[in-house]
Amino acid sequence: MTRRTVFVALATALLSAALVVPALGAVACSATGEVEQSGSDTWTYHVYVTWDFGEAAIPERFNLSLEHLDDCFHYNSDSPNQQDYIVAQRGFSEADSGCVDTDGTPRDSIYWESEVVFDDPDCWMPWRHLTWRNDGLTEPCDPLPVGEAHLQFVSRGVPIGPAMYYDAILIVASDGTCVVCDYFGPLPDCNEWAPVESSTWSTVKVLYR
Repeated sequence: MTRRTVFVALATALLSAALVVPALGAVACSATGEVEQSGSDTWTYHVYVTWDFGEAAIPERFNLSLEHLDDCFHYNSDSPNQQDYIVAQRGFSEADSGCVDTDGTPRDSIYWESEVVFDDPDCWMPWRHLTWRNDGLTEPCDPLPVGEAHLQFVSRGVPIGPAMYYDAILIVASDGTCVVCDYFGPLPDCNEWAPVESSTWSTVKVLYR
């Protein structure tokens, strides 16, 4: 074997190793969504987040950016008559084996409790967002390192989209990692929502056919 052959073989091996190492440590996530009308001027938004952390970590919380509503004239969460513009709802994902809730009841699902917040001190989401945490009934349980969560919220904001919203989802992992995901789906618009005419929703529904 010539020196050139040995060099080429060594370079190929090093290149292969370099390509494998990031793959072993890589994490992945994606998110899609859909919306359904749940009242004359209310919509329920469903967000499905999938993740693959291998065996490195598990999700601790999910954030969904509502940055586009920060300057919304019609949405002031401190105003009593606008408290239901965005209403957080519980999310769900499959629990790891052996899950027993705070009441001592075996569970198959993680219950992700949610709220609207304005800052995430651990990661880079310094604006209004929805967050889902496992800090309620199933707090003693672990989610899966590879799985899917069904997250929900209700809004009086007429749906816009579906569209691609880059970096709209943030997953905070148990190892301190902040994983950013793109989201394809609808989000509530900033609209004067009292009440929405049916013709407006008929126009929006065309987008989902």
